[in-house]
Amino acid sequence: MAQAQKQVRIIEPLERFVNRINLVGCYARVSSDSEDQLNSYNNQVDFYESNVNSLENSKLVKIYTDEGITGTRMDKRDGFLQMIEDCRKGLINRIITKSISRFARNITETLSVVRELKSIGVSVYFMTEKIDTAKMGSEMMLAVYAACAEIESKAISNAQKWAFRTRSKEGRYNQPKLPYGY
Repeated sequence: MAQAQKQVRIIEPLERFVNRINLVGCYARVSSDSEDQLNSYNNQVDFYESNVNSLENSKLVKIYTDEGITGTRMDKRDGFLQMIEDCRKGLINRIITKSISRFARNITETLSVVRELKSIGVSVYFMTEKIDTAKMGSEMMLAVYAACAEIESKAISNAQKWAFRTRSKEGRYNQPKLPYGY
């Protein structure tokens, strides 16, 4: 009996992700204007300015930033919205950000934006988690980390609310900053 010859079908990678120049937009965000947050913000920006152009096939187009703004809602983040709009216009085909929690703290918005970007040929690289949406299988891990970022944000919010209520019940000053510098 003659054995049937096995046929192997080679599936080529998507052209839009192979051997292209990455026009990189970087995203930096901090949620408050405290000194340690501002240091983190400056460190993120400095890192992108110093390192992105040294990546293979990469050219830094712009660093998009939102300072002192929560990551739970996209509609309040002008830098983020401008970055997404520039992706839609074809000015950027790669986004690099420090972490999923810097990108967004809402799982629904995170997955929705990443899916839209992927559909127009834009990949996102999350440095801390080492997740690259240009690679298959990254969405499941992205969903897990995005859910964790959202839960962490809610926990921080609940802790702050509890602290405000507790100080109020004790009759202590309850504002994070003094009004008019007094």
